[in-house]
Amino acid sequence: MYMASALMILRLSSTRSNSDQQTSGLRALPTYAYQLTDMQTKAPLGMIQRCFAMDKKPLHFLCFLKVPCRGGPHCVILRKLNKISERINTMKKRQVFLLALMMLALFTLCGCGAKQEMSISSSGDSVTVNDLALRPDGEAGHLYENDGLKLMIPLEYDELLITETPQDDAGERLFSVSEKASVEAAKATGMDSDGVGWLFSIERIDEATLRDLLCNTDLSGTEVFARDAQGRYYLYCHPTDVRYVREDNDAMAADQDTWTALNEWAWNSVRETFLRENPELIADTRGSTSLELSLAQIAYRSACYSLSTTEYGPIEPAEDTFDAAPWLDKLMTNVRYELIDLSEAPDGEYVVLSLPEEDLRFDFFLAEGKENLIREVHGDEEIALYQASFADETKASAVMQDWYDALVADRDMSELGYTPDSLLGNWAEKIAGRGTIAISKNAEGQYEVQVNWASSASEMNVWTMTAFPAASNMLRYENCRYSILTLSEDGPETEELQYENGAGTFALLSTNELQWQDNTGHAADDLLFVSVD
Repeated sequence: MYMASALMILRLSSTRSNSDQQTSGLRALPTYAYQLTDMQTKAPLGMIQRCFAMDKKPLHFLCFLKVPCRGGPHCVILRKLNKISERINTMKKRQVFLLALMMLALFTLCGCGAKQEMSISSSGDSVTVNDLALRPDGEAGHLYENDGLKLMIPLEYDELLITETPQDDAGERLFSVSEKASVEAAKATGMDSDGVGWLFSIERIDEATLRDLLCNTDLSGTEVFARDAQGRYYLYCHPTDVRYVREDNDAMAADQDTWTALNEWAWNSVRETFLRENPELIADTRGSTSLELSLAQIAYRSACYSLSTTEYGPIEPAEDTFDAAPWLDKLMTNVRYELIDLSEAPDGEYVVLSLPEEDLRFDFFLAEGKENLIREVHGDEEIALYQASFADETKASAVMQDWYDALVADRDMSELGYTPDSLLGNWAEKIAGRGTIAISKNAEGQYEVQVNWASSASEMNVWTMTAFPAASNMLRYENCRYSILTLSEDGPETEELQYENGAGTFALLSTNELQWQDNTGHAADDLLFVSVD
């Protein structure tokens, strides 16, 4: 028994509103019969025919599937194809689809072209056939791959573009996309075609290179938009000038809308689509405003700075002991700073970040509803006003107030004679005593920490990490390993890993009180531990 399934991949032009106009572009394509093969068993599944197109564009085509359905994994794929087809049918003009389908039925189902091998796979509600992909929202595209990463180019644009996938680029360039017509026009007129028609490229760099870029380079034309588990960062690079070329002015005018559409797609969609096609990547943004470059200088080049408030004078960090990374990370990661009109700067109090060597300061406003406004001041001249937009509910001035309070606490604790070694020893949770913290120092001078928390008589939560000084009263860590140990009367204990590379701090609040801040799992929010030595 064969299951016949009509699948439409259709994008109607927004400039056409009349159904007759939309269907008048239907045309028969050369019929290609493809042999479908199960990717695991290599068994033949049937045939797929591409036999109809709309509007003379590669994307606008109907596919007719004729596949035996006798159970098995491929039937699941067919159901997903049908589901996607139904979704597209609902999203688009139903009468157009029905008319096209009736016309399609007039065509013979027999394949009259050379048979080719085709692999078909599915993930979630998406379907991939060879290097073509169909998504649940109806988007179809050509998948390009480099070093395990995928870039999907919409089929309606694919034939208009040149997509390169360098295999040995020293700068870790993964993809580069240019408009084909501009390249061809440059060659036809004898121009140097290098860089002509370039729309964007996607590059990958390590963290050391990112730090150099943030500290030493004008980042115009470069957008950091993702990172991976190996700590590498992904850049969306684009031209800052016009790369549009045609042989004459008439051709320039005729193709202007196409060039504009390509640029709008490249800027508005590519990064989002790239993250969707590569789910192992993590969205991460870094900017190049004066504020962000100044934060990078503090974070990566130990630039001199001080913090103050409108009520209290400036305070500088203790040399080589205070680590501002937790606050800098919050101000630099997954946040955008946009310039707004200076007249919107509010009155009232603010926290000041000053870079004295640059005669530069930033005022972080505390007024309610204005907590993400930052004013840039050079000397006595107000230069700019930024609006911060965080991925979560973070408030920029709250981060700065907490940073300032930590500096004050570090100064006070240092004056009382406390050092990171003051955290050594054993600590127990203040209320119930079920959680314990053991902090020791190894031969290399590193602080080894283990946290135990019994959730039952047979189950123990265990966090282990290596910490380093962050202030006179604080240790910070970034390599926590959290697991759950289950004890058994009949056999050895079992361990279930929960996560690795967790981050947080241990801060001494007084001689006998310690606070653990677990930034990853928030296991110890608002809990205090007391010394039991």
